[in-house]
Amino acid sequence: MMINQAKQMMRIYLDIDGVLVGRPDPARPETGLAPFAAELLELCLDYFKPFWLSTHSRHGEIEPVLRVFQRYEDQSVMALAAEVPSLKWNVLKTEAIDFSAPFLWIDDQLMAGELKALKKHKCLDRWLQVNTRKDPCALQRVIGLLHNASISV
Repeated sequence: MMINQAKQMMRIYLDIDGVLVGRPDPARPETGLAPFAAELLELCLDYFKPFWLSTHSRHGEIEPVLRVFQRYEDQSVMALAAEVPSLKWNVLKTEAIDFSAPFLWIDDQLMAGELKALKKHKCLDRWLQVNTRKDPCALQRVIGLLHNASISV
């Protein structure tokens, strides 16, 4: 199997707050789109199967996700965000994860039960902890990692 085909099978679960929306300047309280947010979304849509896994999308609807991005008036991010499907879950985000398929989960913080589920399925290494509130350029590193992603997950 070619690497590009294998990557297209890999799911990318995306959180919003603290990942795509962070603090462009960690010394200031204002939030904004994280640098490289559009580039990450574009990469995920081109080469992977991305899904929103966020409190904004907990009921599987895209409208709440789009309202978050609407605040920042970036049409390119809005268009890309609209292409990513949302997943349903109730208490833990891991309820929406397909553990039988290869995946990476990009999130700033997990609940204890979510960590427990990842450990139970021997998938803790599939969580990429990203916090753009503290590290505004974290998505640039994620993009580099995804470009070089090993498909052995």
